[in-house]
Amino acid sequence: MKDENLIIDSIRKKKYSQDCFVNFKNCDSLIIAMDIALKYGLKKDLPISEELLETMLAENRKIKVKQIAYKYANYKPRTEKQVIQRLKQNEFTDDDIQFALGFLKKFNLINDEKYAVAFLTELLRKKPSGKKVALNELLKKGISSKISKETIDAYFPDEQTSEMALRAAEKKMRMLRHKEPDKQKKSLISSLQKRGFDWLTIRETVSIVLPEDVSNKPDDDSENL
Repeated sequence: MKDENLIIDSIRKKKYSQDCFVNFKNCDSLIIAMDIALKYGLKKDLPISEELLETMLAENRKIKVKQIAYKYANYKPRTEKQVIQRLKQNEFTDDDIQFALGFLKKFNLINDEKYAVAFLTELLRKKPSGKKVALNELLKKGISSKISKETIDAYFPDEQTSEMALRAAEKKMRMLRHKEPDKQKKSLISSLQKRGFDWLTIRETVSIVLPEDVSNKPDDDSENL
């Protein structure tokens, strides 16, 4: 669209959409929201300057980025990072993305603090884990280090850490009941390590689930938990 002024040849609504096709007499065309077409009174034979065209395209991007962001965030809870990644896949500019984030935050459609609490609650319900694993899972979702640590501190007092470890151990033991005691202990310790529990918690938990003496120190491959 290099003409100084474009002349509209026709306007046609796009099926199953709130957009319309704007066709110009030089055979160029564009798709914009009907709201924009109505706002600027677009009609046949109307000349469109380059400045007006750029203004309409900018406004159209704002509408599109809000629509995509809203649909993505409203489908299920999302983090701010997840929304940014999705919008970048659609090749929106940084300014457009920040505009969309502001829109979502205004209507409380994204809130990383609430997301972190809900995600952690569900994680602990499905997969009892230690602080280390829970923190890593939050960070993977794009939650900031500050919010992640604050959420972990609130949901992992020492007594809950022990409860989480015991739940994880009891679940694991149901799968180990046919193994020999030594193999049960080794597998249980390994499982709790992978769940991110510290050695003191593991030691206390194993002593409850397998009431026998447990070494004061982990095996060589259990150090540096």
